[in-house]
Amino acid sequence: MSFPLEIHLGKVIKIFIDLDKIQNIFFRFLKASKIFFGLLILFAAPVVALFFLPSCAPREIDSQKPGWQVKVPWYDRSKDAYTFQTKTLNFAQDLKRLSSEQIQFFRFRGSLSDRYLFTPQLKLFFDREGVFIPTDEPSTKILSIFAYLEELSVKAQSLGVLADGKKISVFVNYMDSRKAEIVVGDHQNQAQYVSSQRAFIFYPYSADQLPQTLNPGVVGHEFFHFLIDVSNFGNLPQKLKTAECQFNEAVLESLEEAIADLWGFNYSGDPHFFQKSYPHQKGRELDGVEQPGQLAAVDQLALQESFFREEALGRRSGFIHETSNLWARRIYWKIQSKKYSSVEISKKLFALFQAQSSPILTQQQSTFLDLKRLEEELNFL
Repeated sequence: MSFPLEIHLGKVIKIFIDLDKIQNIFFRFLKASKIFFGLLILFAAPVVALFFLPSCAPREIDSQKPGWQVKVPWYDRSKDAYTFQTKTLNFAQDLKRLSSEQIQFFRFRGSLSDRYLFTPQLKLFFDREGVFIPTDEPSTKILSIFAYLEELSVKAQSLGVLADGKKISVFVNYMDSRKAEIVVGDHQNQAQYVSSQRAFIFYPYSADQLPQTLNPGVVGHEFFHFLIDVSNFGNLPQKLKTAECQFNEAVLESLEEAIADLWGFNYSGDPHFFQKSYPHQKGRELDGVEQPGQLAAVDQLALQESFFREEALGRRSGFIHETSNLWARRIYWKIQSKKYSSVEISKKLFALFQAQSSPILTQQQSTFLDLKRLEEELNFL
């Protein structure tokens, strides 16, 4: 049984009091040795402090040493949940004042074009293992976005689909709802890549779910749009107003959305990453079961003239996401039936979009694409 330290000492002192002879010897010994014990305590104290106090107190943060290890949310497949896991950062020049040549944060004054460089001030704790841990919500969000975008960039560069040193911009105004001066509207809780600015925007998140800034799958999805943009794929050479042109452009957008979903899954490992942040978006789960004949029914939209009218833009958006969900699921199950590595999946997905977008961009815009034939061509996986 364990007792408090003072109880043990009390028993020992009582023994010495009862034994007068031993007591006298003990005190004579202490008197003769007080100088020795004083010096021993004097020199031992710093040694004790050196070895024991660092484990009880925060270490001094050296935020300017490259190759930092940080903890950010990551998908744990065994728990189907997101937990803090360690990532290594190499892009940042300074971690506490987060700055980097490759990934830059901006604020804007009144419009996206009126922006200025912003250096986030992170609040971090340096644990016993030498890992930086964010200590407040803004620091956690910004550090997570930085970690995800750095890792995605390194993977894309290794695949040869992103040039070294390509700059990435992130607008941070929207990340703090108290500082979001511009009306958010329907964009609330959303993440977006804006091709005109070549920048990522993460809007304020108010839902009681995993914020999109802490969801590596959502960031991976938007990163694929960035890759397509900087690779000059997906941009139709001319914006004709014919029904055929608009339909073909919608097909290309839906294919891009499908592969972006798969890119997000491949990066995060979570086939339900959309549901973690957007549970109201039904049908985005990649391992869902598709209904026979859905694709053929969607193909019939090409014959409906009303589909291409200006007032039918809502239906056009619905068409894009309906077809993208079908293709994403079909490709997902093909990937699962194969034993591809993460790198192989990334290569195949990028090559898939490149191969399928080229005919869409080059063929005559007076012809409707045959979705059923296009879907059959996806079987090369």
